[in-house]
Amino acid sequence: MFNIRYFTELHPPDETVTLRSDRHGWQLDEPGQFLEDAWVFTVEAPAGPFTFKLLLDGNWMDGPNIEIDAADDSVVDFNDQQIKFSPQPAVITENGRLQAHSSAQTMTETTFMM
Repeated sequence: MFNIRYFTELHPPDETVTLRSDRHGWQLDEPGQFLEDAWVFTVEAPAGPFTFKLLLDGNWMDGPNIEIDAADDSVVDFNDQQIKFSPQPAVITENGRLQAHSSAQTMTETTFMM
């Protein structure tokens, strides 16, 4: 087993960061724990390179897959400079209507069904 740590000031524990890898066909979300300013993922050491990406609230990180060679009991660290996520549109409800506000600062309005 080895640990991948993602140190972040941008994505605190009220958000969800998960890890997906080629080992599981990019289908299985492996949850992380937020400990001491980092998302920590404990992973079984593969025989060879380990390829993965992180997801923030279900959205893939920007950039290419990350490939590492990690031995048992090792720790591999990343930070906000190395792992980036695109801004997600804010969703706001007001007076029974859903206000979807995109990063392009355009506003659309649809009726909120209750």
